[in-house]
Amino acid sequence: MRPSLRSPRGAIVVGVAITLASVTGCSSSSKSNSAGNGSSGATGGGSGQGTINVALVNDITGGEKSTLGPAEAGMKAAVAEINATRGVNGRKMKIVGDFDSQSSTQGGQSATQQAIGTKPNAVLFGSSGVVLQAGLPALRQNNIFTLSDNAPGSAVVPPTQYPFLYGDSFTGDQGAAALWNEVAALDNGQAAKVAIIGLSDPAVDSVIDGLKKHAAAYNSSIVDVERTSLTQTSFTSQATNIASKGVDYIIILDSTPNTVLSTTALKTAGFKGKYVGTYGAADDTTLKKINNPDYVAYRPSHTEPDSEFVKAAIKYGASSTDTASPFFAPGYALVYAVKTAYEKCGSDCSIAGIQKVLESTSVEVPHDAVFGPLKFTAQSHGGLTSVQYYKYDPSSQSVVTTGSPIDLTDLK
Repeated sequence: MRPSLRSPRGAIVVGVAITLASVTGCSSSSKSNSAGNGSSGATGGGSGQGTINVALVNDITGGEKSTLGPAEAGMKAAVAEINATRGVNGRKMKIVGDFDSQSSTQGGQSATQQAIGTKPNAVLFGSSGVVLQAGLPALRQNNIFTLSDNAPGSAVVPPTQYPFLYGDSFTGDQGAAALWNEVAALDNGQAAKVAIIGLSDPAVDSVIDGLKKHAAAYNSSIVDVERTSLTQTSFTSQATNIASKGVDYIIILDSTPNTVLSTTALKTAGFKGKYVGTYGAADDTTLKKINNPDYVAYRPSHTEPDSEFVKAAIKYGASSTDTASPFFAPGYALVYAVKTAYEKCGSDCSIAGIQKVLESTSVEVPHDAVFGPLKFTAQSHGGLTSVQYYKYDPSSQSVVTTGSPIDLTDLK
């Protein structure tokens, strides 16, 4: 039998062992413990003179541009909004570089080095986990405050290896629990055969590992795992293979183009089961294109055109195309984590000082941009706290919510 349901959403309790991270609380202004060099004097306290310099690393070109590109626009809208209001204790934020990671390891290494060269107070990544992982050695060597909306779970849980790194995407076990929870809610606890389709990316690897680890707790068996590339052009043979195995559910952790490609191939192959997806393919346009009420996918944020958040973002320079993407708000939210850190770090804005602030303070993101605040702890620097599942409803020809928001902090 599966674990009993215990939340209004039907959340299932999953045991997750997390190693406690070591937290340093010492104050230091040396390079080895600095949050960034900040050529405008921003490494000092949370108030004072100079700008807070942020360098951006995004897939301005490359295979992930169409999926992840809106994160860049979210970052820029947040910086514009902060500067147009009261700044950060009276100080302005300044974008000192927007570097193209080209959706590749080599591009990630190059863009990271360019970002470090600007001597920023923080580096923000809207790129893939592949890109971030390529840049992590240099970021660790320079000990720079870094934030990413695609941080691999293994890099942020526990945060001992990279204490300077913070994310607002699923961690491995957390993501697995939320996905299994949805499968359980759909099949009412019955045994299920499950296939997984996942992009070849470190951020996806950690979630797949979590799915495998917790499958038995959900009375499920994983009968197939298919990995895709950014340049995937066909899914015919993989779809035929999945359809031949009597699969009940398919969990998809992939890019927008790949998800459309695979669901189309699976329909042709005769698959009639259900899908559970992530926000790689959860925007309204993609859900309508997939056109299947048995495909549900979560979002971490509001993307509705009439929402307070979208209206505010457009006011500060974003386009309606960008705000429609589930990746827009996570990029926006990362900037508010930087704002919170520098508002509250006082006289110690070293890596240790920022860590102390962010591990003890919730990051409130304006306009309900994301479902719930960002929360970082000594055990996890994956800050996402809530998601909502959506699906396409053919009868009303509209995208609708399914169930209540899932509290990710309650998935243990």
